[in-house]
Amino acid sequence: FNTGGFVTRTYEKAYARLVPGKRLYYERGWILRSSLVTHSMMVHKPFMHEMLTAFANGTGGLEWAFRIMDVLDTKDVHKGFSEYASYSTWVLDNHPETVALVPYRTWSRHPFGGSATMALLRASSSRHLCCPTRWLLVLMRMLGYHFTGFEIGHFDCGTSDPSHQEEYGFDTSAPLVL
Repeated sequence: FNTGGFVTRTYEKAYARLVPGKRLYYERGWILRSSLVTHSMMVHKPFMHEMLTAFANGTGGLEWAFRIMDVLDTKDVHKGFSEYASYSTWVLDNHPETVALVPYRTWSRHPFGGSATMALLRASSSRHLCCPTRWLLVLMRMLGYHFTGFEIGHFDCGTSDPSHQEEYGFDTSAPLVL
């Protein structure tokens, strides 16, 4: 599992209510603790099923979803539960021999430079969009990142313009090759 996410107390509360007596796992970083909320993850279906069954108190079906909603902190519902932190913690507690932790952050939620880079991408694009470019992906790779998110919902990237409704703003005429 990768590390490097932020510590979010509402995630801790939700997990403790779903799995009594257990706490979310955090990795000690160079300066601060970091969570396992990394915005990308592969799961092993049997472990996920095991966790969701436990969340549902063994009843199965979709009861797990209702239990998650029941344990949310109503004062801070927009950050009430983390599937990343919950699944990672479950596997580390119940199947530690199956995973290894990467002790440093190899991912970024946004490209280097954040909103300034997104604005530069948009200004330099003939379509006025902030979609990933080859040079930016190469830069992120050179900086050591294995994954870079482009969470366009956090920036005004122009993708909501009606002219982009069919393609989400990406130029699909040529494949991206690094």
